[in-house]
Amino acid sequence: MTPTVIYRHNRPVLAIGAPGATRIITSVAQVILNVLDFHMSAADAVHAPRFDCQGDLIHCQMRIPEMTCAEVRKKHAIEHMPQSHGGLGLVHAITIDPVTGELAAGADTGAGGMALEITDDGTVAVSG
Repeated sequence: MTPTVIYRHNRPVLAIGAPGATRIITSVAQVILNVLDFHMSAADAVHAPRFDCQGDLIHCQMRIPEMTCAEVRKKHAIEHMPQSHGGLGLVHAITIDPVTGELAAGADTGAGGMALEITDDGTVAVSG
C-alpha cells in the first residue's frame, strides 16, 4: 500500500498511497515526481499516463502515445497495456498547501475510489 507522507520545511505537503501489488512503487513514485518536480495538481498527477518498468519489458498504459513508445523501443522492449486507466498501482493522493492548508486530491480512475473532504460542519466536498 506504500502509505507515504512527504514533508517540506517540517510541514506535510503530500499524502499518497496505492494498492497494486508489485506495481505500487513505480506508480506512487511517478505521481510523487509529477507533484513535486512537475508541479502538477494532485488530480492531474494521478490522472497522468503511467508505465511500469520492472524486469525486461516496460508496460505502458494505452494513453502513452505510440510515437513515444517507438522512441523508447529503439533501446528497450516496450508494450502497451490494454488499459487506458488502471492496470498499475491505483494511486490516491492529497496535497496540502503549506501556506493556506488547503487540501486538493486525486483518485485513480482505474478503481472505484474518489476523493472527498468532509468539513467540520459535516458537508461533503468532492475534490480533484
